[in-house]
Amino acid sequence: RAMPSRAPTSMDESDRDAIVAPSISGSDTLTPSSNASPDDPSNAPFSLAPSIKSLEDSSEPTSSTTDDQILTIEAPVSDTPTKQTTTLAPTSTAPSSAGPVSARLQAAIGKLSDLSGEDVFNDTSSPQFLAAMWISHEDTLQLGVDDPRFEQRYIMALFYYAMDGNNWNQKQGWLTGESECYWFGIDGNARGCGGDGVGGCIARGDFVGDYDKICRLDMGRLNNLYGQLPSELGNLAEMRYFEIQDDYILGTLPQSLGNWKQLHTFLIGGNYISGGFPSTFEGNEMLGTIFIDRNRFNSTFPNVFSTLKNLEWLDAEQNGFKGSLPASITSLKRLRIL
Repeated sequence: RAMPSRAPTSMDESDRDAIVAPSISGSDTLTPSSNASPDDPSNAPFSLAPSIKSLEDSSEPTSSTTDDQILTIEAPVSDTPTKQTTTLAPTSTAPSSAGPVSARLQAAIGKLSDLSGEDVFNDTSSPQFLAAMWISHEDTLQLGVDDPRFEQRYIMALFYYAMDGNNWNQKQGWLTGESECYWFGIDGNARGCGGDGVGGCIARGDFVGDYDKICRLDMGRLNNLYGQLPSELGNLAEMRYFEIQDDYILGTLPQSLGNWKQLHTFLIGGNYISGGFPSTFEGNEMLGTIFIDRNRFNSTFPNVFSTLKNLEWLDAEQNGFKGSLPASITSLKRLRIL
């Protein structure tokens, strides 16, 4: 497949050290866990930030605006990621040649067409087809298409193929017979949604048809993820914490991510995302921390942020946003860092 390539491995150890963003531990609280103090700009979380301003100090959204205010958030220098080569031996996670469509694969595609559409399965190199092949023939669990977990497990396999999983630096458990709740970045289940790297699935209840539901996906930083986030991720309705930082997310954010009504922490800084921030997040009452810094966002500054009444920390530096900050952003009573 044709795609932009990544930077040499040496970039991870030297050049990218200058753009390291903090990793926030996920839990059901909205308080960011970082060495930075929201009330002390001298301890700002990013060394490259031109300013991180406490809104408690002023009623104005920024300290350098005019009537024709233009945001001076700049995008990173390089427009196209260069491919990183890897010395890691690929695992045997690629499905075997499709050949004739088996009855099991046909049943899987029939089940998944409502989620992914029919056309994507006509392309045998698409991440959707590869994920359907894997769950039909390679997955040792061999879940039936009517199993409550079938769709969730497919979505996680799809995420693996869409984001070039064979070349991730850390991918323990992915596409093995183990429950997807124990794959790297999810790391177990708990009553409620766990934090600090454990309990990324909400443990099933006692009623028939319930299953462990993914609520946290923490792939960390510099893990060599590469590709466009699939829209199917939006069907993981219990998602509360999502982190992929300093990697190679391309394209635009799917509008379907706005289905994450329980999301409280969204960390995607240091990638190559363009376009705007999904308007479907409008009115999310849980979202408290958003890092979209050091990307390629190039729309007008999103009004959707002004509708997030529990937003505490918004880092949008080093992007290409245009226009003025909406005056309504000053109505966010909990916003401490912008």
